[in-house]
Amino acid sequence: MRFIRAFWGDIHNPKSSHHKEEIQKVAETSTLDELVFVWGRENYNYITSLGFDCKLVSDNPYPYGKSFNSDFYIAKLDALRFGCMMYNEVIFLDWDTEQLKELDDKFYSEIKSSNSKILMPLYIYEYDYARKVLTTELDWKDSEIDYMFRHSRELKVFAYSWNNYMVTPNAGFVYCNDLSTIEELIGLCKEFNIQTCNEEMAMCILSKINCSDILDYIENYEPTVCSIDPRRTKQPELNTFIDSVKQKTSYFCHMF
Repeated sequence: MRFIRAFWGDIHNPKSSHHKEEIQKVAETSTLDELVFVWGRENYNYITSLGFDCKLVSDNPYPYGKSFNSDFYIAKLDALRFGCMMYNEVIFLDWDTEQLKELDDKFYSEIKSSNSKILMPLYIYEYDYARKVLTTELDWKDSEIDYMFRHSRELKVFAYSWNNYMVTPNAGFVYCNDLSTIEELIGLCKEFNIQTCNEEMAMCILSKINCSDILDYIENYEPTVCSIDPRRTKQPELNTFIDSVKQKTSYFCHMF
């Protein structure tokens, strides 16, 4: 099993400063055997200089364009596809997914015992989250406002409904041992013309083939080794419900 990460964009862009800080933090603290798939030669040179084992996918740092267009996050699915091709079994981590404790035999046995080809934890959105975010922070570009509302619309179509909230997979932690599953997710992005959060919306669609509700999702696709930051609005309610279905030992947490 190999841990993988990805980076595309411009690491030296001031707007990417938080990504740069996250990458530096991981470089200083991580003890994982991980490979980083990188788009862009300058990004590759920088991340390699921090001690990461990297694979340059392309000299083009923006494989699907600079804006949050409909295909932006397919790069993450590409990284998972490459990882599965190379190692058969991988865990993808976002840069803001933090390791909480050292990995041990229980971690690997928990992953194996799921008998699932893919695992992603669930996180929560309020139905009016876009309006709340946009009114809380006023310095938004037109393209960012457009993206926020497109995301809100797609959540209402594809996400699970639970307790008057929208619930969707979080691709900050993804376990996969099946290349065809990743290829199916990429295909669903195109088939359903997904406009935002490609990997998460596609996982909603894929999981609903086997799941009638959120309880089915938890039993089939919720990892017991990763949690979502309880500081996220309403996330504690969801975390409590998940814990009532599956006992967790969280080795990782996706932070906000």
